[in-house]
Amino acid sequence: MSSTSTARHDGHRVRRSPRSATVAALAAGVLLLGAACTDEQRRALGEEDVRASLAARVSAAVEADGSELEGDLDCQATIGDDGVVTAGCTGTTTTGDAVSGAYAGTADVDAETCAADVVATIADEPVMGETGVECFDAG
Repeated sequence: MSSTSTARHDGHRVRRSPRSATVAALAAGVLLLGAACTDEQRRALGEEDVRASLAARVSAAVEADGSELEGDLDCQATIGDDGVVTAGCTGTTTTGDAVSGAYAGTADVDAETCAADVVATIADEPVMGETGVECFDAG
């Protein structure tokens, strides 16, 4: 069996490798999987983005305050059927102060949009607060 296949196209012989056929099949499969996500799956993916986004913002606020996190933040997020976003992160600084951050906003998982108000505190003192931030953006 040959490692390439041939076909006639406008009177010319065209060679296609099995690799290009495999790549094309994989690309088509990825497109189908993306289109076939349920609302629940899209919300779960959105919640993952919200957790990452909030963790990045809280970490940046801690750093901007001149503090350092002890370990990782513990973050949770939900996107309700109605699009309401709630998220929170908690942690501790290396000096033992409590760190927290929260999002409150709305998301449209079909349109891949999310906007929320964000606050972060260290030792119950506000260190950051913004309104209307993009909460699917972790960077």
